[in-house]
Amino acid sequence: MRAGLLDDHEVDLLRQALAGYTVDSVHELVGVAGQAPLGRGDLTGLARQLSGGSRLERSTDDVAGAVLPVVRDLVARGFLLPGGAP
Repeated sequence: MRAGLLDDHEVDLLRQALAGYTVDSVHELVGVAGQAPLGRGDLTGLARQLSGGSRLERSTDDVAGAVLPVVRDLVARGFLLPGGAP
């Protein structure tokens, strides 16, 4: 068996950061206006609908703060490339 990319602690951090992000909760956060672009996979359109400090934007800021240490570790170990890298 091959070891995973994340150790148990990192998996727990990621799990905690994403807890509560179900389809229903995201639909509630994006509202009716955001559900249409989300439903068709139009993330640019979704971003346009969410500009201006929506509840989802504020919520994802919290998730980013919790996930950032895990991502930094994965970059340091060479599993992810930093943003902008080819």
